[in-house]
Amino acid sequence: VEGNDDVRIKHLPDGPEERLTFAEDPDYRPLWTPDGQSVTYFSGPGPEDRNVWSRRADGTGEAVLVLDDVRSLNQGSWSPDGEWLVFRASATAAMGLGLRDILAFRPGVDTAAMPLVASTEFAEQAPALSPNGRWLAYSSDETGRDEVFVRPFPNVDSTRVRISTNGGLAPVWAKSGLELFFMDQARGLVSA
Repeated sequence: VEGNDDVRIKHLPDGPEERLTFAEDPDYRPLWTPDGQSVTYFSGPGPEDRNVWSRRADGTGEAVLVLDDVRSLNQGSWSPDGEWLVFRASATAAMGLGLRDILAFRPGVDTAAMPLVASTEFAEQAPALSPNGRWLAYSSDETGRDEVFVRPFPNVDSTRVRISTNGGLAPVWAKSGLELFFMDQARGLVSA
């Protein structure tokens, strides 16, 4: 729909751009599935009601609802084997940022998302699984400001390591899995 946020695919390096989604609701934050055959994205009428959808990257077939959860969903990452999808539950400041939790879901196995890193006092966000699927990076405001942490995956309760020292947001793993990139408090790019 014109004026609406939709998912598009650009053929690199200088090929055409194709529209992939056509829903009336905004569609955003697309993620390639590990096999590269589909694109997973978040869609819904507003920040308090977003679900997880998927559509074949070649545009064939219809969009498929992956998860309609009671909580609004946002920001995601697939495990490399395609077994797990981790994402953040959305929450506005008015709702209470402590509702921003990281959840996990196994499509075709689970019927609901399960809390993975969840605290009622703090906001956890920006989940990123490592290329080998063994580590979960995310940011949390548990120290009084956003910092980047890493935990083993899926056994997240076994340990937690703080990675950033001067604030940290939006962690992204290097393809090698040996380096983590994120923004510090001044919005500068940092690697660890």
